[in-house]
Amino acid sequence: MRRALLIAGAFVCACGDGGGETGIDLAIRYDPALGLDRLALSASAGGESVAERTLLPAEQRPLSESGRESVLLLLPDDLAGDDVTVRVDGLVRGDVVGTGQVVVALHAGELVPATVTVRSGAEPPCEPWDWEPANVVPCEDAAPHGDLELDGDGTWTLDTATGVIATPDGDSLEPGTGLVTQANRRSIRVIAVDALVIGAGAVLEATGPHPVLIAVWGDATIDGTIDISAAAAADAPGGGDPDLCALGGGGDGTAAESEEGGAGGGGGGAYGGDGGDGGDGQGDGKGSKGPRGRAVGSANLTPLVGGCPGGRGGDANGDAGTGGTGGGGGGALEIAARDSIALSGTLRVAGGGGHGGETASASGAGGGGGGAGGAIFLHSIAIEMSTGARLCANGGSGGEGALGAESGAGGSAGTCGEERAATLNQVDKGGDGGRGGAADMGTGESGKAGGEGGAGGGGGGSVGRIHLRAGGQLTDLGAVITPAAE
Repeated sequence: MRRALLIAGAFVCACGDGGGETGIDLAIRYDPALGLDRLALSASAGGESVAERTLLPAEQRPLSESGRESVLLLLPDDLAGDDVTVRVDGLVRGDVVGTGQVVVALHAGELVPATVTVRSGAEPPCEPWDWEPANVVPCEDAAPHGDLELDGDGTWTLDTATGVIATPDGDSLEPGTGLVTQANRRSIRVIAVDALVIGAGAVLEATGPHPVLIAVWGDATIDGTIDISAAAAADAPGGGDPDLCALGGGGDGTAAESEEGGAGGGGGGAYGGDGGDGGDGQGDGKGSKGPRGRAVGSANLTPLVGGCPGGRGGDANGDAGTGGTGGGGGGALEIAARDSIALSGTLRVAGGGGHGGETASASGAGGGGGGAGGAIFLHSIAIEMSTGARLCANGGSGGEGALGAESGAGGSAGTCGEERAATLNQVDKGGDGGRGGAADMGTGESGKAGGEGGAGGGGGGSVGRIHLRAGGQLTDLGAVITPAAE
């Protein structure tokens, strides 16, 4: 039987930092008004116990009055890749008065951060829905614990690894949350709330690896922005799925083989359409273009995944690492509301722009391909999109090819309109990066070949996918939706 080792951070005075270990860095939250005097932790994976019920702290002492404790749960390496369910009971003189549970996806050699909140058993039971949303089972996968109102101006950041939301003023929110396993895809981070309100000045962003699904037991009102777009070289949460992007990811350009030739540009990433090919280098010993990514995924966004990244540009001759990095794939967002969704704000899951080729002692380095846009899925009985609403899953543009000491311009992230993301032309003989897909021009544009001795530009990333599913009324009062919903 596989066993865990508990190392309590706040429970004992000294412990290792767990460097190189596989496990969970668990933050435990509780209301001090519950009067807890001990905690009991257990964990399981695949129906098998991996941590038997253990009392914490090991030596009796008062729990923190702050309502915060922590523990390192070290687990066998062969659990890497599995989902581990951790349960924490709150005790008063041995009786369980509250319980919390969290599901954590393990990674080999890493301490995965997670948060579990112990809540009173007196809370009302979870109310099931009278229809079945896609990608989540209400109450079974997650249960709500109040409304989620992001009504203050500024940026709110959801960590998809833990489900905790950092507020603009440095505090944190801990909504009901869980991880939902998808076959052969990354697990979904589910945020479960009774009602969702995103104020006009609020921007919700996300970090971490998981697609985001907000399950609402009532109405969702979005006047502000939810932006799960890729950074220039990093996939957004839910983007860059390894299996999907084996076909959908842009291919790398090849390096220049002499000082007189330019390298090839990286291919554009794909999702809702094909990416663009990279541009060939020019001159003796030139590098070849990276191939485009091919359209992948499902129009109904089940499973829930984001876009694929662009390929890397080829290196200049003798200068390793000078090829531009491809743009990341846009993220994946689903909002499933039991009653209604009202959108007057912006939902954006743009692909990242490819980096331009970097400077080199000779020859030219290729531009990186743009990343594809991600996924937006709205699912409710009634969906209303106002005139000012925007749903954008556009692709990023490819980076420009370089020539010697002249570096190529970086590509742009996908737009939030019908215009295509484009790249500046700052190197005379560097190949231009291809434009990203947008609106009805869903395929990424191919990068241009370099001039004599110059490197090729990266291909543009394709559009992502948008899916709207209303069981009753779908009202569009003039929203910008790019690409068109499927």
